[in-house]
Amino acid sequence: MADSENGYKFELALYDALPHVGDAKLGILQVDRGAEFAPVKNCESIGHNTPSQAVDQLLAQHGKWL
Repeated sequence: MADSENGYKFELALYDALPHVGDAKLGILQVDRGAEFAPVKNCESIGHNTPSQAVDQLLAQHGKWL
């Protein structure tokens, strides 16, 4: 474990933005999570939510389109 912070994590949820949305300006879509969401939260050594997994998911999605 590092002795000091070596990065910051910035995250927002949908609920954080709702107070800033005016009336009749919000639309919500229900989508396939696997096709629309590929989080990048960890380095490669952690093993999940890594950049290479996000790339693999993106390439798989593009392959389906072809």
